[in-house]
Amino acid sequence: MNDENIKMKNRIIAVAALVLIPLLFGLGYLVGTIFTKPVQSNSQIERQLQQIIENEAMYGKTYEQETIMHAKLLGMVSLLNDRYAQITYDDGDTTSSITRNQAENRKIGITFQFNSLNQLLVISVDPNSDSLGKIFPNDLIIGVFSNLERQYFQGKTQEEVTALLKSKPGIDSIDLIIQRGNQILTPITILYKELNTDSSSIVSSKKIDDNTVYLKLKEFDETAGELFKREMIQINIDNPTKLILDLRGNPGGYLSTLDKIVQELVPLNSSKNFGTVFQAVHTKRKEVSSKITGNGRLTPKNYTDNIVVLVDQNTASAAESLASILKIQLDAQIVGKKTFGKDIYQATVRIGTSNYYVKYTEGNWFYANEEGKFVTIGQEKILDEDTVINDFYLNDFPVLNRHKDIKVTLDTWIDLKNERLFLEYLTNSKIESLEELNNQIKVFSDKNNISYVTDTFTVKQSEALFKEYIKRVSDLENDAYIKYALALELR
Repeated sequence: MNDENIKMKNRIIAVAALVLIPLLFGLGYLVGTIFTKPVQSNSQIERQLQQIIENEAMYGKTYEQETIMHAKLLGMVSLLNDRYAQITYDDGDTTSSITRNQAENRKIGITFQFNSLNQLLVISVDPNSDSLGKIFPNDLIIGVFSNLERQYFQGKTQEEVTALLKSKPGIDSIDLIIQRGNQILTPITILYKELNTDSSSIVSSKKIDDNTVYLKLKEFDETAGELFKREMIQINIDNPTKLILDLRGNPGGYLSTLDKIVQELVPLNSSKNFGTVFQAVHTKRKEVSSKITGNGRLTPKNYTDNIVVLVDQNTASAAESLASILKIQLDAQIVGKKTFGKDIYQATVRIGTSNYYVKYTEGNWFYANEEGKFVTIGQEKILDEDTVINDFYLNDFPVLNRHKDIKVTLDTWIDLKNERLFLEYLTNSKIESLEELNNQIKVFSDKNNISYVTDTFTVKQSEALFKEYIKRVSDLENDAYIKYALALELR
């Protein structure tokens, strides 16, 4: 290497250090002593940052400033002993989380989480997107098929992965490489769609029967509090004797929104209310940063003592807070699966004038237990039990919209498990042999005017069965946990 290249490399490294070190100290000033346990930097992040510096110095390779900023911020976040730390990139069009937590690309309609290889673990699928029936929760998106070649996410930065997923002018679709279990599927084509982002869809309700109202709350964003209040006006007019509050898949959000929702549900003079029902404690200052009390002007309603809260493994943070408060203060019944277990709250700081924001853990939240003592859900695990249900829960066994015929053999018996279980659900009869499976496929085909091919599950049969599945799973009356909640006796 000649002297000029060495000097150039040293200059680049010096500039990178001058930019990165103040950034780290700036964040350290903000975070203070929140994180005291030192951790080693992620080796993958170190390699990415080192590669950028070396390529710029030795080969004159240039990178977009966003890519360089991204690598530096990942290095910074890796120094935080905070499993929930995240860097958010917001260019005014698409907001995506690019570190350890969930991210969303509304063009293809999936919510995902990056793993250590920068592959995408699917959390949920928008019901109005083209991804519905093609991609399912727990699928792993490992790359894209573009320009007649496979581009795998491993080895790319998360900002580069996010860029690959974005729609581009003149491009109507994207081919995703999916790993489902141990099987890598043929690339699946997903059409880009302009999805409805109307904030009113965050809160919705439906009168299920004369006595029960179902209320769905998707997240605790800045609009959800007022929307919830508006929805409760109509619910109180209906005056039901039971309220089913669905918090499944709710990742949480603003504490101010949680406060507004508590004011609509928890009277201050309820039998078990101790005044303050919730408090957030700042880790560094060791002081209460916010409190929530019941509503002294709220009178108990017919449903106040008969609230059922639906939760699952993706119910987190503020959603868990609300479930805990309702369980203790109103003796609400919790139905569903063990929740995520996130008893922290976070603060967000913008990085200079860039499009990047860092969110870090600022403290923990506590609910008042039955003795009036403030505890976390980690200390008293009131949301850790799975409800045992007898009915078949359709969401646990998604039916695929397959793109090729499948021979019905012993080798494909497991592969066709979800189709087999759904046919059992439709016919209310067990399928325990290949002969019985073929017979049920034939019956379903005849009913839907589809040609039957011996010992084969065809693409047309799959499409018809998938449409029937979507129809059933979209109907609240077929939701096993809602049926369980409806069957609970009034108190």
